[in-house]
Amino acid sequence: THGATHLLLASRTGPDAPQAQELSHRLEELGAHITITACDTADPDQLTELLAGIPAQHPLTAVIHAAGIIDDA
Repeated sequence: THGATHLLLASRTGPDAPQAQELSHRLEELGAHITITACDTADPDQLTELLAGIPAQHPLTAVIHAAGIIDDA
């Protein structure tokens, strides 16, 4: 809907998170390129490493923080 084609999904468990691979496949079917990585964004060193790894050809343009979202939200 919004034209996002490169998504970086970060969580403490990364690709080992429940349903992470299913979500990745669903988004790829919609035409997105997905990277799932483990990162505790409360840890400054991990966050710095995460941000430093974002490729210049696909710069960071938005951040959506969805921690603690429940199914009926």
